[in-house]
Amino acid sequence: MQRLLMGFILIAPVAAQTAQGAEPASTVVERIGDTVVVRLEARGFEQLSPRQRLLAYHLSRAALAGREIAIDQGHRHAVEILRLMEGIVVHPEGIAAEPLERLRSYAKLLFIHNGFYNHRSRRKFVPEFTPDQLLAAARRALESGADLGITAQQLDARLTALRRTIFDPDFEPMQVEKTPPPGQDVVTASAVNLYLGVNRSEAERFPAHYPLNSRLAKVDGQIVEQVWRAGDAQHPPGPYAQPIERIIAWLRRAMPLAEPQQREALRLLILYYQSGAPAAWRDFNIAWLQADAAVDFTNGFIEVYLDPLGQKGEWESLVNYLDPDLGRQMRGLAANVQSFEDRMPWDPRYKSPQRGAPVAKAIQALLGVGGAGPQTALGVNLPNEQDLRETYGTKSVLLANVIQAYDAASAAAALQEFVPPQEREAARAYSEAAGFAQTAIHEVLGHGSGRVNPALEQSPPDRLKEFYSTIEEARAELVGLHFLFDPKVQELGLVPSPEAAEAGFRKMVRDWGLLQLRRVRHGEVIADDHMRARQLIVEYLRRESGCIQRARRDGKTDLIVSDIATMRAGVAKLLAEVMRIKGEGDFAAAKALVGRYGVRIDPALRDEVVRRVDAIGYPSTVALLMPRQIPVLDNEGRLIDVRLEAAPSLESQLLEFSRLGRELPPPSESDSAPLS
Repeated sequence: MQRLLMGFILIAPVAAQTAQGAEPASTVVERIGDTVVVRLEARGFEQLSPRQRLLAYHLSRAALAGREIAIDQGHRHAVEILRLMEGIVVHPEGIAAEPLERLRSYAKLLFIHNGFYNHRSRRKFVPEFTPDQLLAAARRALESGADLGITAQQLDARLTALRRTIFDPDFEPMQVEKTPPPGQDVVTASAVNLYLGVNRSEAERFPAHYPLNSRLAKVDGQIVEQVWRAGDAQHPPGPYAQPIERIIAWLRRAMPLAEPQQREALRLLILYYQSGAPAAWRDFNIAWLQADAAVDFTNGFIEVYLDPLGQKGEWESLVNYLDPDLGRQMRGLAANVQSFEDRMPWDPRYKSPQRGAPVAKAIQALLGVGGAGPQTALGVNLPNEQDLRETYGTKSVLLANVIQAYDAASAAAALQEFVPPQEREAARAYSEAAGFAQTAIHEVLGHGSGRVNPALEQSPPDRLKEFYSTIEEARAELVGLHFLFDPKVQELGLVPSPEAAEAGFRKMVRDWGLLQLRRVRHGEVIADDHMRARQLIVEYLRRESGCIQRARRDGKTDLIVSDIATMRAGVAKLLAEVMRIKGEGDFAAAKALVGRYGVRIDPALRDEVVRRVDAIGYPSTVALLMPRQIPVLDNEGRLIDVRLEAAPSLESQLLEFSRLGRELPPPSESDSAPLS
């Protein structure tokens, strides 16, 4: 899955400053508080054929057409507030310098997080300017000709209505709240725009026909399923019909440029967007798996992390192309997938039977939006549906240039601060290789492995509910750890030696047990499923196996792996139990395991980590500045090719993405061509 895609993940170290405190100018574009923006280099794009470059361009335009869907899913007022800030940024005339800089910073953060909730902590962030400064700036922007979606006469009332949403950190504080306060449930305590006037009990009792791509809303006392689709002769349009129609228009332009199998996948995706039918989504995923094209994409309602009940998909799109130089190890893992499956440390009942090798490759990411950007995962494994995985396999990719962008901005300062002296030489030599290997194994062997009890009447997500994503991410992370020492992994060149595997164990413990705490700057509860999964692993091993200890060095806390053999045994034991929980859909066991080890943090340790990372400039968030795709026209104005250039700034990319996302392609004869 998953964050490592249709499922995605983020596990590698993120950008930090250099030991001298200076950021690499060639990579880091700017800092906004504890956020760093790094430039994404899409290498080898010019080596694609003109046809492939044009295909990538049209898929990218389809991606931008759906971007605001994800923003709206995050909060019912997020699109409105982002457009307000865009108008102010475009028309800054007459606004004083100090509030203008704060207004611009807030707009950039809205872009980075697809709204005003932190992408990782799921907690609301508020601006540093005042309500009066916002009102004055909006008035100035309107006077300068900005389109804010409202008139000058409506402005005061509208900003008054939005005041608590924008400025009050305690009003709807959590976008996704899986540990609700007394008197609330996970649905009513979550501000996400997936349920309107509905509580958890009502949502779980409702017989949903479109569980992945709909919103549940109470209308005139009755719960209705508002399906996200464009509509067709048999199906009425639903919410997001207009942006979905734009997506479809660009997908139609992409079809003639695609190879036959991928063209069929695009056709089925369009049919799905028109009807919204789960069967159509299934048909598309099967065709997408079979179309292993050089230029590839994801596009749809995919990951369920945004839903407190783990059912509804956040919209996202990732456009990418093959990186032929970095795919050998991925293909090696895929070719040996059954050998690894047979050696999984879980009960044979949950071992997947022999099937063809999954698709596994390294790619260059060209554009990620919605749930896939500007904060982009390091790896992707799709589809998420368990029955499709078991029957048709998966497609696993590592985003090579994303990994390299994050690594290029990382710093020796973090090594000095968080790695004990006796471990630094090995960390310096092996951390990059170990991180790459663990991510690859996580995707190809982790999410793509295992099967559930055939007698299970509901799917694992339906059974495990709000704990499913944490359990699935923990399972994939544990598979990555379990096979780091495997001789076959070393033979494939992923891990050069047992010493490198040991360095990888120690690195994961530091990253997951210490460094990730910097992202939970308020409260004592982890909201993000990936972070919960990683803390679950470290805390289980620390408390139950005793192979991890806290130690003090110069008055600071280190996490030390005291016994590698015991840790390996603990990883295998926990992995077997996590697979059993998924395979049986054991909700009670999932709740107990996640609740005991994965949810609550030590606030004193967190405060220490925050002080240390802030002192060295180690960021909590890393966002990507994507390359611009520039159309190349012939003398008659026809599109014949595409070239790349660097985007000048994050602010310019925000405005360009918004403008391009609202544009339709020029009329074409293909608009009315039959699809079925």
